[in-house]
Amino acid sequence: MTFDNSLLTSFLNDCNIKYQVEDGLVSFEYDQRFFCGTISSLAPFDSCLSMILPGLCEVSPFDAKTYLKFINKLNDEMDLVKFVLNERNNSIYVEASIPLDSSPELDDLVPGLVKVLLAAHDKFTAAHQ
Repeated sequence: MTFDNSLLTSFLNDCNIKYQVEDGLVSFEYDQRFFCGTISSLAPFDSCLSMILPGLCEVSPFDAKTYLKFINKLNDEMDLVKFVLNERNNSIYVEASIPLDSSPELDDLVPGLVKVLLAAHDKFTAAHQ
C-alpha cells in the first residue's frame, strides 16, 4: 500500500488546521475532535480517503469479547463505517473510507466523513448506555 497524503495536508493547510504526519497517518483536530486520515492506494481503487475517529472507549481485556459482539452488531447495522477493537491499546475506534476520483474535492469529502464518523460515535454512545 502506498500513501500520498499531499491532497489531505494541502486541504488542512488551506483551512489553517495544524496536523502531524507519522507512519502514513495524518493526525489533526477538526470540529473540536481528533481524527486521523490518510490517502492511500487500496485495491480495487486507485486512491481512497480513509478517516478514523479514535478512542471511542477503552476496553479491559476481560470485556473484550463482549465489546467485539457489540461492535459487530453495530457494523452489521451501519454500512458506511467500521467499528474496530484495537487490541494494542484496548480501545475502540471507528473508521470510514471513500474512493477518490481523478479530481477529488476534499472541501466536501473531509467534512462529510467527519459527519459520518460523528454520527457513528453518537450511535455507539446511545447503544452503549
